[in-house]
Parts: sequence; structure tokens; C-alpha cells
Amino acid sequence: MKCVYCSSEKIVKNGKSNQGKQRYLCKDCGKIFVDNPQRRHYSDELKKIAIRLYTDGVEIAVIARSLEVPYETVRSWLRAAGEKAIKKIESRKKRFQDKIYEKAGIDEMWTYVGKRDNDIWIWTAVFDKNLKFFEIGKRDEETFWRFYKQIPMAKEYQTDGYKVYENLEKREIKKYGYTNWNEGLHSFLRDKLAMLKRKTKAYAKSIRALYRALALVFVRWNLLSTY
Repeated sequence: MKCVYCSSEKIVKNGKSNQGKQRYLCKDCGKIFVDNPQRRHYSDELKKIAIRLYTDGVEIAVIARSLEVPYETVRSWLRAAGEKAIKKIESRKKRFQDKIYEKAGIDEMWTYVGKRDNDIWIWTAVFDKNLKFFEIGKRDEETFWRFYKQIPMAKEYQTDGYKVYENLEKREIKKYGYTNWNEGLHSFLRDKLAMLKRKTKAYAKSIRALYRALALVFVRWNLLSTY
């Protein structure tokens, strides 16, 4: 047997599909497939339901079982929708880069990709309570500057005491203040994405997958104010 995607013969068994068929994992391209799959047509409405469930904090495996759709099919729907959401966010970001707002809070939240010792940080900025942005990377100055160049300016910033924020002008360090906007956003994201919940088996397998998931939540819940 060969991989249906790349024709590699380096494949291993990978459990059963919802229809009881043997699944296989290709060790070369990393994709999962079944032998002689039966193609089915799914409505756009069913795809929308899957996306709504996903951005309500439901794990992909649960969505697949509930909708009686193969796991990999649901993943492909979310992947395609996530890429569209990323493009939508990137186009909207450009509209705000030259604007100046009164107040902003900037903060980071921890998660991981692939395995728990692979630390990844989600950086968030909230302007005047309503306009929200995110970036993904390490907890370092390089990621801070990459994020900072994407977002608007503010007349006043509130942050925690992390040293990279010393680069900001008119900055206040407060335990309670505008950073509460960020904490509220972090709590919301953990509620709306299974991979961000504190006790979960779900996790992002790549930074791109995490970015797609966050983009879907931002678009679904209108977190960037002009959506």
C-alpha cells in the first residue's frame, strides 16, 4: 500500500475511522488516510456548524462524532476556513496601523505547540477596550517588536513588569488596569478554543494551526472591531 497523497510506502496503521475503516499514517508527509475512501458531499451549512462548534471550545474529535463526519474531513474544513480568516485579519490590520488610540494594554499568554515543553506565547494588545490584536511567538524582544510594528499606537500603555515593555513610551506598570482587558481576552480565548483550555488533551500541532484557530475565533466573535 502507498500513501494516497505522496505515494510513499512508509505508512503505519493509525486507528479506525468513524465508518470503521482502517486509517493509515504516512511517515513521510504526515497525512492520515483510509484505503479506498468513499467520497461524500457535505453541505455548506454542516461546515458552518463545525466551525461554530470549534469556536465554542469543542474538540475536533467531538465535532466529528457529533456530526458523523470523518475527523480528517472536519480538520480540512477548519484548515480552509482558518486560512481565509487569516487573510481577513491581515487585510483589516492594515487599516489600523497608522491610527492613534488613547489607551492600550499589552500582555502575553502561555501555551504550547506539539508538546508541553515547546513553549509558545500568544501576545495580545487591546486598544480602548474594543480593538484587539494578537501575534504568536517566543516571549522575547524579537517577537515584541514584530507585534508592535503590526498594531496602532496609543497615548498611554499599561503592561506588567516584563522588561521588553521598557521600549514603550508613556508606559505604566499596574497589576490592575488596562491589562485587565487583556486578561479578559485571554480568558475568552481559553473558553473558545479547546487547545487553550488549561486541562485538555487538545493542542495545536503547529504554529500555523494555532494561528488559524485564533483567526477563526477573532473573525467569528468580531474581536477586531470593523468585522
